[in-house]
Amino acid sequence: MAASSTGKAWLAAATEAEFDRLGTLLTQRGEADAAALEALRHEAQAECAARGFVRLEGGAHFSAAINSAAVPCRPREFGAAVVFLSGATFDDCPAERMTDTVGPALARMVAGLRERSL
Repeated sequence: MAASSTGKAWLAAATEAEFDRLGTLLTQRGEADAAALEALRHEAQAECAARGFVRLEGGAHFSAAINSAAVPCRPREFGAAVVFLSGATFDDCPAERMTDTVGPALARMVAGLRERSL
C-alpha cells in the first residue's frame, strides 16, 4: 500500500470496517504491521485533506520510474471506494508537475464527478 498512490488513496477513503478487514488480511499474511498500516492511513487522509489527492514520487513508488497522483471517491451508487489515478514516467511528468498541475487537475475532475452524482 505504501508503494502505490492508488493504495494510499484507497486507504484515505476506506471505512473503518473496510480498513479493519484489510488490516486483518494483511497482518495474517505477514504483509503489514497493524501500527504501520494505521500510520499510513492517517498520512494518506492528511495528504488528501491538504491537497485533494495523494502522490508518490519515483523513489517511493513500486516502480522507481513512475510519478503518480490518485484521488479517492466513494460514489453512493457503488457502495465502495474507487480511485482515479494519473501516472507517468518521471521523464514525461516530473514530480513538480505531478504535484503542481496534474494532481490538482485530477482532484478537480473527480470533484466534478462527485457533484454530478449527488
